[in-house]
Amino acid sequence: MPGKAWTVKRAILALIILAIAAACGGTTLGNKLTLSLSLNTTTVRGGGTVNGFLVAKNPGLPIDLTQDETRLRCRTGFAVGLSGNGIPTTGPAFTANCVSVKHQYLKHGVTRWKAQITASYGRCTSGPASIGTPRCEPGGQIPPLPPGTYNTVVSWSTPVPLPKVPPVAIHVIADLAPSHG
Repeated sequence: MPGKAWTVKRAILALIILAIAAACGGTTLGNKLTLSLSLNTTTVRGGGTVNGFLVAKNPGLPIDLTQDETRLRCRTGFAVGLSGNGIPTTGPAFTANCVSVKHQYLKHGVTRWKAQITASYGRCTSGPASIGTPRCEPGGQIPPLPPGTYNTVVSWSTPVPLPKVPPVAIHVIADLAPSHG
């Protein structure tokens, strides 16, 4: 029965190909690109920092991060801010400057980018305070966030063809006030 032998050989070959793809993290049924934050803690004092990584798991082919509708090829960056308790997203703002690159790829497999979150407002003012923009502390220092639970928000400097990063709850506890007396 030559037909049956050929069918068995094709089935074995298909299983070998799937096993190789799975072993290298390749695309198999149910695999998709995921992004997540891996942080050293989820509790921080107001004004403190949380360190960690933005982790991309790409089971497929490399993804060109410089492709967007504007056809600009700018180096992509990201920042992680906090949002919640009536306070808009905090964190660094991106300038309009573009560092031109030929291509920037998210490679196949796992990629880890360093991330840092500061439990402070994103800005302050020397004038009257407004929602999300408190008065600056002496010396122009940006004040810490008040105690509460906030969610991480990942912002990209340029449009990227990537899924949204799921938020992580960050618990900000009271800042240690200097003792007076």
